[in-house]
Amino acid sequence: MSYNNPMHRPSPRLVLGLLAWGLAVAVGVQRAERAVHSFDNAADLPPERRRDDGNNGHAQIDFGGQWVMGRMVATGHARQLYDRTVQRPVVREAFPESAESPWARRHEPAAGVKPWSDDDPRHDAESMMHWFVGRDSPDGAKAVGGPLYPPVHGFVMAPLGMLPDPHVAYRVLQVVLFAVVAFIGLGVRRLSDGRIAWPVAVAFAFFFTGCEAALDLAQNSAVTVLILVWGWVLVKNDRDVAGGVVWGLLVYKPLWGATFFLVPLMMGRFRFCAAMVLTGAGLAAMTLPVVGVETWRDWLAVGKEASELYNLNRNWVFLSRDLFGLPRRILIDTSLPESQRGRLDATLLGWALWGFVFTGTAFVFLRHAARRVPTGPLAGFAFLGAYLCCYRFIYYDAFVAAFPLAVLFANPSRLIGPKWWDGLRSVPVLIVAALLLLENHFSPWQYELIGTSLNAGVDYPWDTVLLLGLWAWLGVKLSRAKAQGRPSLGFRPESTDYLLGGEIGC
Repeated sequence: MSYNNPMHRPSPRLVLGLLAWGLAVAVGVQRAERAVHSFDNAADLPPERRRDDGNNGHAQIDFGGQWVMGRMVATGHARQLYDRTVQRPVVREAFPESAESPWARRHEPAAGVKPWSDDDPRHDAESMMHWFVGRDSPDGAKAVGGPLYPPVHGFVMAPLGMLPDPHVAYRVLQVVLFAVVAFIGLGVRRLSDGRIAWPVAVAFAFFFTGCEAALDLAQNSAVTVLILVWGWVLVKNDRDVAGGVVWGLLVYKPLWGATFFLVPLMMGRFRFCAAMVLTGAGLAAMTLPVVGVETWRDWLAVGKEASELYNLNRNWVFLSRDLFGLPRRILIDTSLPESQRGRLDATLLGWALWGFVFTGTAFVFLRHAARRVPTGPLAGFAFLGAYLCCYRFIYYDAFVAAFPLAVLFANPSRLIGPKWWDGLRSVPVLIVAALLLLENHFSPWQYELIGTSLNAGVDYPWDTVLLLGLWAWLGVKLSRAKAQGRPSLGFRPESTDYLLGGEIGC
C-alpha cells in the first residue's frame, strides 16, 4: 500500500498514540523485570551465602508485615492481631529456615558482629519479629506489638493471607500492583478530560518517585494513589457522595485519609466529607465483631510506640519524607543511644515547618472564590500542601505525590502556557523533570561537601525538598493572581497541550 496518498497515511494522532503506548509498555516491562529480581541472591555471593529460595523480597518488613496481618486474620487470630506471642508462631511457620542460605541455617550470632547487619546470621522469622513494633514479654504474657497498619488492613490482606506461602503471595501482589498502576493512568486520563493520554499517565507513574520501590517491595502506596485518583474523578463528574465513599476506603491508611480530607473540607464539599467519614467509620465498625474493641486499642498503643521510635531510629529518620524529618536528620546525633537522641529544637523546627505549610496552604486557598473547582493550579496547590503535611511517611510513600500533580496538571495550559514549548521554561515542569531525573538517573550520584556526603539515594529527601519548592512557587503565583483579580495563573484553558499528551485519543 502506498502512503503517498494522504488518505492512506496514518494520522499523527494514531502515530503519537502508538508511540505513547510503546513507551508505557517498555517502561512497564523494565519495571517488572526489576521487581521480579530486586531481591535475588547477589551475583557475587559465595554459594554458602545464597538463599535456597533465591529471593527474599517476601521476607522484607514492607510486604511481610502486611502479609502477616492478613495471615493472622485468615487463620483465626484476628483478636490477637497485635499480640506478639501469637504472631511469633505464625511468622515461624510462614518463614521456614529451609528457605534461607546454608550459612544462615548453620551459624549463630557471633560476638563482635553488629546486630542485624549482613554479617549477623539471623533467621527470616527473627528479623520479621525484630522489625515489628514492640518487644516480647520475658514471662510469656501478652506483648502488644506488630505492624503499624490498623485492623482494617488485616482484612484487606486476608485474601493473600489465605495463601500459606508468603513468597507466592508476594508475587501475586506485585502483579496486582502493576494492574493498579495501569488503572491509575486511566484515572488520570479521566481526571484531565483526555488532555493527558492514558499511556503517558501510565509511563509517568512508572517513572515517578517512589513507584519503583513500591513495586519492588509490594508496598501499598499505589493502592492509595488509585483510591485518591478515582475518588476525585467522581468528584469532577459531580458525584461527591460516590467520591466520598471511595475515599472512605483510605481507612486502611488513616494518616493519608486524614491528611487529604482537609482539602474537600476547605472546598465546602460537605456531602463528600460526610460520605467519606461514614464509609470509613462503617468499615472500621464492621471489623469489631471479628477483632473486638481491644484490638483497636492495641493498634493505638502500637502507633504511639512507633511514633516515638520514628523520631529517634536512624533508619526511620533517614528514610522519612515528611516535613518533621528534615530538621531531625540534621540535628539528631545517631551515634548516641536512641534514648539520648531526643532534641527539643528538632521537634520545634519540625512543627514550625509543618505549621508554615499548613497555614500557608489554608491562607492562600481560602482567599480564592474558585476553591470548589476540583482540578487545576488552586486545587493542585491545596492537595500538594496536604501531602506535605502528612504526619509520617517514608520514601516509597512519595508515590502518593503523583495525585496532587495529576490534579495540578489536569489542564496543563492553565499552568504551563498556551504553547507546548512554554513547558521548557515552566517552573512546575522543570521541578517535575528534576524529580524524574533524580528517581531514574541520578541515584548513583554522590558529592562531598564540607566533610558531608550528599547523594541521590533513599537517605536524602530531595523529592520532599523539590515538592516543597513547587508548593511555595504555586503559593506565590496564586497570591499574586488573587491580588491582580485573576482566577488562576493567567493562561488560556482551551489551548492544546501536546507536551503532556495533547489530543491523543488513547
